[in-house]
Amino acid sequence: MPNSRGKGYGKALLKKLAQIAMERGCGRLEWWCLDWNKESIDFYISLGAEPMKD
Repeated sequence: MPNSRGKGYGKALLKKLAQIAMERGCGRLEWWCLDWNKESIDFYISLGAEPMKD
């Protein structure tokens, strides 16, 4: 929701998921975003994500 943006919820969620993935020995954390969703793409890139072409 727009009124929830910019409060750190998404960053905290992904940080926790990354922690769980590391604890479980996962090689990577992967998620999907529609290619037209520039706001989401920019957010993930700001966290160090690497876009995939597939």
